[in-house]
Amino acid sequence: MPTGPRLGPGAQKLRATRQRSVEGGVRTVVVFQRDVETRRAWMNATAWALRPAFERAHARVMDRGEEGLRAALAAD
Repeated sequence: MPTGPRLGPGAQKLRATRQRSVEGGVRTVVVFQRDVETRRAWMNATAWALRPAFERAHARVMDRGEEGLRAALAAD
């Protein structure tokens, strides 16, 4: 069962493609997309004003996750 202020079994998409990198090698690009809705009344009521802050906070969390994933993959 999901926890936290977001709810969303909604659309989940995963797309992976192999591309040539600038350095000349091949890289795999993975794109995750998940559409969610907030379930906290205060978030829904203030979304019109606070959406940029919510998006920045989400971007920071995702950046940290990316750093952790890169570190885990580099350790192998």
